[in-house]
Amino acid sequence: MQKELQCVGSGLALDELMEASEMSVKLQETFIYDTFHGKSDDSNSIGLVETIISGTGIVEDMYCSKEIEVVDPSTSTKSSASYLQMKDICTLDPSKAYIVGKLITKEVLHGSTKKTGGPWAVGRSLHSQGSEVHKNCKKALGYGRQFLDADGFVKSGNLQPDYFHYVNTAMHKLKFPEQHNMDDHGELIGPGKPDGWMFSGYIYFVLYSPWVERELDNSKVAACFSRGDDNLKGKKGTHSRAALNKKLKLTKDAARTSKIAEATSLGGGRGMDMKLQLGSAMLCAQLGQIKNKKNEWPLGLGTAK
Repeated sequence: MQKELQCVGSGLALDELMEASEMSVKLQETFIYDTFHGKSDDSNSIGLVETIISGTGIVEDMYCSKEIEVVDPSTSTKSSASYLQMKDICTLDPSKAYIVGKLITKEVLHGSTKKTGGPWAVGRSLHSQGSEVHKNCKKALGYGRQFLDADGFVKSGNLQPDYFHYVNTAMHKLKFPEQHNMDDHGELIGPGKPDGWMFSGYIYFVLYSPWVERELDNSKVAACFSRGDDNLKGKKGTHSRAALNKKLKLTKDAARTSKIAEATSLGGGRGMDMKLQLGSAMLCAQLGQIKNKKNEWPLGLGTAK
């Protein structure tokens, strides 16, 4: 469950990144990290881990509030206290209670492993995880349409939980088709989907996937369903190390070519052996190509006007 709860946070963090201005890959990872964990140098920064633990705002639909009776042992006074527990549709395991403060803690959400006190999940892994969540949820949405009527509502005779179970089973079949083999009579002979299994991003899909009933409140529909992630792909190459190295190489080549061309022009080739003259001539010819290549440099790295 730790991974699935992190998928909710990383998916939401990637949603925010999609709405942000253009930035380098390194800054994308920093943005994801700060959005997920909160900024360490800003005491007022509230990351998505805090939001998930609070059970408020964008994650409020993940929990149900329950009350228990508390008895003060010194006075025998009785009082009631409330706590947050994940809904069964999110856990797919009604026999287990996932309660905030017990099985759901900040340490669990921050951690890169299940070990308490371990290192926090890094920006790169959160970015990759969020990308996987978005990809899986878009596939799941395609399967979900088959369960909805022409107007986008859950088909008559079914409930909302039936819709999510159907989508989750379809995603399991996509990943493990051999476990859903049928005999000649259409009867399932494979083991099928195990109880409690969920695809990576399932809870995120339950909370933020678009369908008519949910689209009545657009704040509950995630950005990944309303727009593509091509802008993120484009950002990855804009300030990449390869692009910077290419620009540096072209600059050095241009400088070296100019020096040799100047020497050749001033000396008319006198005092230079044949090999150097040929080399300088070739470099002079490349100078025009280098100038043309400057027009292909990525935006922000010296684009020629």
